[in-house]
Amino acid sequence: MGFVTHICEWNVAQSVWSKVVCFIKQGNKQSVLLTYRKVTILLSVDYLERTMVAKTKNIEPSKPPGTVEDFAEAAECLKTLAHPVRLRIIQMLLHGRYTVGELAADCGIQDNVGSEHLRLLQRCGFLMSEREGRRVYYCVAETHLEKLMSCIEGRFLPCGAKYR
Repeated sequence: MGFVTHICEWNVAQSVWSKVVCFIKQGNKQSVLLTYRKVTILLSVDYLERTMVAKTKNIEPSKPPGTVEDFAEAAECLKTLAHPVRLRIIQMLLHGRYTVGELAADCGIQDNVGSEHLRLLQRCGFLMSEREGRRVYYCVAETHLEKLMSCIEGRFLPCGAKYR
C-alpha cells in the first residue's frame, strides 16, 4: 500500500490524476485503478514504476517557500525558547495555568527572575496572562507549542512524551 500512496503523491504533484481508487493484486500481477475527472483507467504497477522513474529523472526538485529573511522572527522566538527554565515553564503551562510564584517555585528560581522569563515568552506571543483579583495566571497562547514540546520531550526526556 505504500506504493499506492507514492503514486498518488506523484500524480497529484504532476496534476494528472485526481485520486487512486484502489490497488488490485491478482496473483503476481499488481494494478492500480486511477481516476481523472470522469475517466477511470487501470494501469499495471510495472508500467507506473517505469513511467514514474523515467519522468522523475528529468524533474528538478522544487525549493520550499521562504527566504532567510522570512525566518528572522522565528529565529528570535526560538532563541527565546532556548533556555531550560523557559522550556519547563512552557511544559507546565501546557498542562494548566499557573501564577509566577508557582512557576518560579517549580523551577527553583526567585519570583522576579520568573517574571522576566514570562515577560520574554509573552513578548514572542507564546503566553497570555489573565488577572483574577490580585493574582495573575499565565497560559499558553500559541497552540503550536504543544507539538514543539512533544518533540523536545520525546528526544530529551528519559520517559519521552508518553504521558501526553
